Amino acid sequence: MGEAIGIGLDVLGDWHVIFILILMIVFISLANYVIKYKKKPRMPKVKPAPASAPAAEGEKKPEGEASAENEAAAK
Repeated sequence: MGEAIGIGLDVLGDWHVIFILILMIVFISLANYVIKYKKKPRMPKVKPAPASAPAAEGEKKPEGEASAENEAAAK
């Protein structure tokens, strides 16, 4: 029994075994990343609202502004 433990420790301490163990851990981690990888969905592009042009003097004003002016003139 004592011989088996000594041989086991010699095998685990060998640089070949340590190198293969590290290589396997890296490979399994990479494979796990590739399997679980999901692309993030693209965010829809938000287009800015077109700027409204200021009303020219000859153009008709919206009703809200016209009624406010009429009430002010009536007083």
